[in-house]
Amino acid sequence: MSALSARGVHAARHIGNLLRLESFFLRQFRQMPTEGFVRVFGPFADRLSSGILPKSTKEARSWGAREVAGDDTGLPLRPEESTS
Repeated sequence: MSALSARGVHAARHIGNLLRLESFFLRQFRQMPTEGFVRVFGPFADRLSSGILPKSTKEARSWGAREVAGDDTGLPLRPEESTS
């Protein structure tokens, strides 16, 4: 199941990975020119921050936030995609 699919929202166990993905998008935004970020990650970051995460409960988001360390170790990235 894709992290951005509608079914992913309903499983609280996915919230940690969704927050890791949001954190990754934020770090990429800081590193890339705005035009490049919007072209590559824009639709996904927008859907995540305005469509998916707001549907999760506050408790689930706070639980997931405790799991997210702010690094890329929980994401399956290629070496060139790492922001750590």
